[in-house]
Amino acid sequence: TSWSETDASNNSAAPAGAPEGMAFSGVNDVIRAIMGGAARLYNRDHPVKTTGGAANVQTLTLDTAPASYIAGQRYAFKAGFTNTAAVTLNVNSLGAKNIYVNTSAGPAACKGGEIIANGIYVCDYDGTQFVLLNPTPEQGSWTPALTFATAGNLSVAYSLRVGTYQRIGNYVTLQFDIITSTFTHTTASGSLQVTGLPFTPVTLTNYQAVGSMDWQGITKANYTSVVPLLNSNDATMIFTASGSGQSISAVAAADMPTGGTVFLRGTIVYRI
Repeated sequence: TSWSETDASNNSAAPAGAPEGMAFSGVNDVIRAIMGGAARLYNRDHPVKTTGGAANVQTLTLDTAPASYIAGQRYAFKAGFTNTAAVTLNVNSLGAKNIYVNTSAGPAACKGGEIIANGIYVCDYDGTQFVLLNPTPEQGSWTPALTFATAGNLSVAYSLRVGTYQRIGNYVTLQFDIITSTFTHTTASGSLQVTGLPFTPVTLTNYQAVGSMDWQGITKANYTSVVPLLNSNDATMIFTASGSGQSISAVAAADMPTGGTVFLRGTIVYRI
């Protein structure tokens, strides 16, 4: 629009403006322009239309087509499809533009599942592509594996082995539930570890993420608390123990009796 945020500057000839002393015949044109502009703005900013096209090449058809894409313009829609990979949006045949999501490295292409059929979404045009403001959180499962820094002759079988995650932007909430039916070792050494995580933590100096956990099968004298821990750029989960008057210490093979039942159930949130 050519309208100005400065009231007095909206003095162009009707209907683009309302000049001082304008003819009565122009008043209705200005009012109609305001009404039409308000309706167009509402229909773009609210999900009154459902996207067409296909899963990864979606289209949005408004009642009144924009003249062109303008940086800062917002579009809302009800999704007609679930995207399965990188996805584009084409508004009133102005041309397909990528829909990106924000990441710590800047906007990046969708990977699939950010837009779910029948969901309500809002995206802004940044002058190059659309940026999706409310992507659907990514959810999935992973398979946790129990080991030591040096596995040696460790033998593990599981009666329960479940991992789930939810990713929102650059943060992942990870859950794990492990119960062993067999847990024997005589030559294993080093820190207790869980591998198989779906995402690697961010590379950041001194970065650590600490979670919470219920546990069984760890016998570390004078230590009463055990938590999962992730370090910068390391997708191997380790475990640290603490207790009154004790220095924080990693849980190791020597703290895990052979032949016992190991139970680890916890949650950790970390940045990627």
